[in-house]
Amino acid sequence: AEKRRAQWLSTRLPQARLRDTVVILSYRPLGDGRGIGTVILRIGKTELPAIIDPRVSGVIVPAAARRVVRAFGREGKLTLGVIDTLRIGGVAFWNVPAAVGDPDEHVRVGFDVIAPYFPGFDPAKNLMTLLRVDRRAPPPQGSRVPALYDSNGLRLLIGGRWQTTTASGPSMLLATRRWIWDWKLGDVVLLNP
Repeated sequence: AEKRRAQWLSTRLPQARLRDTVVILSYRPLGDGRGIGTVILRIGKTELPAIIDPRVSGVIVPAAARRVVRAFGREGKLTLGVIDTLRIGGVAFWNVPAAVGDPDEHVRVGFDVIAPYFPGFDPAKNLMTLLRVDRRAPPPQGSRVPALYDSNGLRLLIGGRWQTTTASGPSMLLATRRWIWDWKLGDVVLLNP
């Protein structure tokens, strides 16, 4: 299934279209370790609340929403596929890798879907921004927190230790401070209040 999906995606690369250089979206911070926050995904005419979860890749939908996924077969407990088109606010994404998960599972959108657009979060205002940034743009200014982002999720270097964003300290930090993901350097940048 993974090979069939990869072959299909090789001729239909995942893409996104931002209406402007900066797109402002609504989100709700979590701070409880389940993810960074929640956004509303639109797939066709269906709106689904989704958790932005750095531990997953692509989009995971519950079995009840399987009709929105172009399926390529099963891998273990998941059905692998692609979502042809989805929207988060005014941003359209095409050919998004997806999987159908457990029936009671929440919809989860992986951080990898939005990471290339320098996502910024303002928990006090419940706003998230996505940027279409030129490769030569200067890096964002603020207090930099070294970060690791890979298939295990997002980890921050705090107090000399790598801590996952599912831990209470990093989770609350990201749910209470304005921050942006510097995709080029791989840092979380805490913005001045």
